[in-house]
Formats: sequence, structure tokens, C-alpha cells
Amino acid sequence: MKALNRSVDFRLTSGRKFNANCGYVSLRNEDGVWSITEGYDGHLCLDDENNPWTLEEKIELANYMIAEWSMFKQAIIARANFEKTDR
Repeated sequence: MKALNRSVDFRLTSGRKFNANCGYVSLRNEDGVWSITEGYDGHLCLDDENNPWTLEEKIELANYMIAEWSMFKQAIIARANFEKTDR
């Protein structure tokens, strides 16, 4: 998955493109039902009956977001360690 146009437009390796307003992609689990949202109030319909996402596309999105959160985690740990040693 590749972010295009300053992380607003994305392209999966399958060629599928989608837009995430401000680059925001998030998920929510409500009673075992997952929903994927984008931007402020958008929704990514992964199971659209006219153009459903493949299993591989869903996994690619999940792996991309896992990598993003992992980088965030590493950055906040590094910052905390720096602030701890900077005192």
C-alpha cells in the first residue's frame, strides 16, 4: 500500500485506490462487527457488493496500519527515553 498526494490518496498493490480525508484511517469493533472509517466522517465499505475488497487487500490495509502504529509507538518510546535522560 502506498500513500499518494501527502497521505490523502492511497493505492494498494492490487491497483485499488481509495481516499482517506486528511490521511486518517481508523477502525472500530462494536459487538464483533468491524467498521473502517476514513477522515472525519467517511466510511470504507470493504464488503461493497458491487466492488468488495479481497482478503489480500484487507490484509494489506491492516499491515499498513499496524506499521503506522508501530512507528508511532517507537517514536513515543524514544521521546520518553530522551526526556528521561535529558533531565
